Amino acid sequence: MEYAYAAGAHGFLAGRAVWWQALQSFPDLERCAAQLRQEGGATLAELAALTKRAGHAWHADYSAFDAMSKEGELCTAYA
Repeated sequence: MEYAYAAGAHGFLAGRAVWWQALQSFPDLERCAAQLRQEGGATLAELAALTKRAGHAWHADYSAFDAMSKEGELCTAYA
């Protein structure tokens, strides 16, 4: 995520980064839950801290719409 934020990312979606390691204990659901609470929570906290430190607020940018005068120019404006 550090590289993503340096490239202009605004945030993250957490999925496998949070639960992948815990599911290595499947089918032992108790162990999965314990690992998820411990490791998944730590991973999520780490991502949240990085986002607070390096993330950027997202702002809508509709400036490309000003240059459009006819139907079909939306794709051209973003190409």
